[in-house]
Amino acid sequence: MASEKSAFVALLDATPVTVNNYNIAEVKHALDDSVRKILTKDHKFIEDNTHVDRKLLLGFSSCFFAIGGALYGHFNDFQESKLLVTIAIVLYSILNSSMLLYTWFVEKDTIFVGVRKGNGSDEKILVSAKCNKAKAEYFVKLSISGKKPVSNAFTKSFGAWFDVDGELAADVLVRDVGSLLVDKKSQ
Repeated sequence: MASEKSAFVALLDATPVTVNNYNIAEVKHALDDSVRKILTKDHKFIEDNTHVDRKLLLGFSSCFFAIGGALYGHFNDFQESKLLVTIAIVLYSILNSSMLLYTWFVEKDTIFVGVRKGNGSDEKILVSAKCNKAKAEYFVKLSISGKKPVSNAFTKSFGAWFDVDGELAADVLVRDVGSLLVDKKSQ
């Protein structure tokens, strides 16, 4: 696979990822998205969107109650609608708070959950990432469960993957993510 060009690198040849190096959130989101694309395009993992689906359900439900309460209050007299509008506001607040708590306590730092169908068994993968803003470092932890369990992590500076103009060095990131997938204990 060393001589083959990565599908992710080929994709970035057409549309390179460029970020503002001084915006840590933008750099982290670009790296998170790139890691997800590398795992799906190059390593054939299928993303499990359960976390996203649950947050979308909570978000859409809260908007449904907010819009419903607003429309009811708009078309009806204030005295008649104030109870229903109050209930809609409370439900909106509860659902949005639930979404925030879900993100903090369940999803945490998870950026990718997926599965790769294999010869007789499936490999499940969980990738989490954090950034240290003070040191401009990106920490990635990957664990795979299946026939050959793997658990690896690394911390690198943002400068390892972005040049001074903010363009992503995709080949370096592909190599680093690929190194996480290898069981280093068996070598």
